Amino acid sequence: ISQEVVRRPLLVFLSVLLFLGVLGAPFLRVRLGAPDVTILPPDVESRRGFDLLRSAFGAGRIAPMLVVVEAPDNILSRGHVGALFDFTRGLQQLPGVANVESIVNLDAGMTKEQYQFLYANPEAVTDPEVRAGLGLLAKGRAALVSVATGYNPSSEEAKALVRAVRQVSVGGDLRSYTGGAAAELMDVVDDLYTVFPRALLLIVVTTYLALLIQFRTPVLPAKAVLMDGLSILASYGALVIIFQDGHLSSLLGFRPEGVVDTTVPIVMFCVLFGLSMDYEVFMLSRVKEEYDACGDNAQAVARGLER
Repeated sequence: ISQEVVRRPLLVFLSVLLFLGVLGAPFLRVRLGAPDVTILPPDVESRRGFDLLRSAFGAGRIAPMLVVVEAPDNILSRGHVGALFDFTRGLQQLPGVANVESIVNLDAGMTKEQYQFLYANPEAVTDPEVRAGLGLLAKGRAALVSVATGYNPSSEEAKALVRAVRQVSVGGDLRSYTGGAAAELMDVVDDLYTVFPRALLLIVVTTYLALLIQFRTPVLPAKAVLMDGLSILASYGALVIIFQDGHLSSLLGFRPEGVVDTTVPIVMFCVLFGLSMDYEVFMLSRVKEEYDACGDNAQAVARGLER
């Protein structure tokens, strides 16, 4: 086989390149996400409990978006309460927001001025519901705003809503921090895939230099890095085709979630690039030994692959 490849190197190279490129192309539409309880079998008790909660209240209410509002001093001061009131009303206007809970949303009939007057002396609050909400949703310099949505936390709509919430100005000298499942997933993906290309570049350059020193030619290391990269890209494409899109899922016995776990492409790169480059070094070392012995390139490639 290797002798036939050597006779038609360009044809074989272009054919293999096309095949790997077509197989890897689906990775361009990868959707990164995180596993939740839905990966469990439907008959598991925890899964049944989750399904009941979701059917009764909706996925977005089970895992609401949590916004912490921080003040430089007491969050219950008149100015901070007014700014918090305006902030929560701005959140309620966002598309996809089903409900907002905070210390200024306990009674829909109360105005901003009434909340400011009420919290001017919080010890005098007698309404049990207001006292309970105040104890749960504010303390010291911070207040919690819970934003319920109708979206699954791993959906693109939930991520878009997180970005919209982060664009809403708190006002005054308050600062807001948006958390929750959707926000956490977005931040983890952003952090991982901001650093990952740098790590990838470091690994590729280091590998190229090590092979350059070993084989004393710039061509073989470049070819090794290119082919290993293409094989990993093809594996990424297969990951999307099978586990995101669900092709072969019935044969393999799983239910596709429509996303790829955030960490999987990084772990796959580390494992596949390491193993394939190890094999590449073993193979090229054997080919070089054969070339040193016979001086014929085609024969050295054939014998090196065989042995």
